[in-house]
Formats: sequence, structure tokens, C-alpha cells
Amino acid sequence: MNRTFSLTGLLRLRRLEEETAAVDLSLARERVAEATEREHLVRAALDSEQAPAAVPISALHAIAAARASSRTMLGELNQLSRERDAEAAAAREAHARARQDAGALEKLAERHAAAVELDERRREQIVLDEIASRRRAVMQAGMPAQTAQGENR
Repeated sequence: MNRTFSLTGLLRLRRLEEETAAVDLSLARERVAEATEREHLVRAALDSEQAPAAVPISALHAIAAARASSRTMLGELNQLSRERDAEAAAAREAHARARQDAGALEKLAERHAAAVELDERRREQIVLDEIASRRRAVMQAGMPAQTAQGENR
């Protein structure tokens, strides 16, 4: 039996792919958190803005324009959050696939290692059995000679 696992290179590649997918997933989660934080900040800013009681009309127009701009930005941030969530979901799926692929090869590697160990034990047992049978043969061959020598005395 071949002592080395023939798919070792592929197993290393799968593990590397899994690690890369894990890094990608981590980055995607970080981008989701950043987008969510920005969205919360804009929402908080919109909620906290209050117009003064007596202001000129030009100031009211400026406030309205700022709010409209903020609402547009909020919509864009909302869209960005949805995109980041989709990216994170795709990264989760890629990581799960990579982990599954690596896991399947790891199981094959474990089975191979177990088969190699079983083969080594079997070979060792054959050697031990052969040594024991030789001893028995020597002992059996030696016993009649000793018995014959004892009778001649």
C-alpha cells in the first residue's frame, strides 16, 4: 500500500481555498457592518434635525434641500447595505462549499492513514506470527533430540 496520501497536494489546495473563503467572508461581514453603521448615522442625523421656529425662506429652502439630499443618500446607503448583505451571503456560501470540499478530502486522508496503519499492523502481525512459528518449529525439532539424548544416558 502506498504510504503517502496521493491527494495531499489537492488537500492543501482545498485548505487554502477554505482559508481564502474565510477571509473573504470576514471582509464581507466587515463591509456589511460599515454600511449598516453609516446608514444608522444618517438616520440619526435626519431624526435629530429640527428647523428653527423663525427663519428666512432661503434658510428653509436650504434645509429642505439638505433633507432631500440626506434622504437620497439614505436610499443609496440602504441599497449599498442590501448589496453588502448579498455579497456576505455569497461569501458564506463559498466558505461553506470550500469547507465541505476540504472536509471531504480530510476524511479521505483520515481513511488513508487508518488503512496505512492497519496495513502496518497486519504486516507486523505476519512477522510476529512467522517468528513464533519458527520458534515452535525449532522447539519441536529440538525436543525429540533432547528426549533421545536423555533416554541414552
